[in-house]
Amino acid sequence: MSKALNFAVGSLFVISAALAVAAYSTNQQLVTEAASEAGYTFSQVDDFKRNAVRNLLDDPDGQTIVGVAHELSLLRVDNTFAVCSDQDEIESSQYLELAQIIDPLSDSAPKVSNEIEMILSLDQGITDCQFRVIEAIAQPSTSS
Repeated sequence: MSKALNFAVGSLFVISAALAVAAYSTNQQLVTEAASEAGYTFSQVDDFKRNAVRNLLDDPDGQTIVGVAHELSLLRVDNTFAVCSDQDEIESSQYLELAQIIDPLSDSAPKVSNEIEMILSLDQGITDCQFRVIEAIAQPSTSS
């Protein structure tokens, strides 16, 4: 019984080590991918947002605000400055601005509006990056 228990514990250790190595490799791959996203100009960031918004509006089932916001958080301007924070919640004044953005979107982009409502229902609130994506979505609807 003792040998079987030792074998089981040893096997669990080996499996745990393998999972740790796999997790580390995945994390390193994500860091490498994020680094490869570095070095954008402000103009390229604006292009990224425009294209992401177009994709969101054309196929709202394919892209999400949360996903685009995360991609935006990985971008660095001049290899240094983060475009936005995927962790920090927006401020109260931005929530007031968001309230004005949501109303026109409910008519022009109901699926996007529903996603915003869903994000608002979560405890974490709207992140800086999510707000920037929502702002970019609202640009075409406020200018037309």
